[in-house]
Amino acid sequence: MEVGLQTTVTPHTLRHTFAKSLIDEGVSLEKVAKLLGHSNLNATRVYVTPSESDLEDAVGKLA
Repeated sequence: MEVGLQTTVTPHTLRHTFAKSLIDEGVSLEKVAKLLGHSNLNATRVYVTPSESDLEDAVGKLA
């Protein structure tokens, strides 16, 4: 089934988006790791590295 997306969506992309969305909503890294089945937090950190936009938003909170 096609949904008309302009980019390729892969299982990895969906997994990354899921993890990043949880972190953005304030879910702890430990909980995200558990949901992803990671026993090592370093494996989870790869999925939740802040984007350029995230960093800009963080600095914008100072204004």
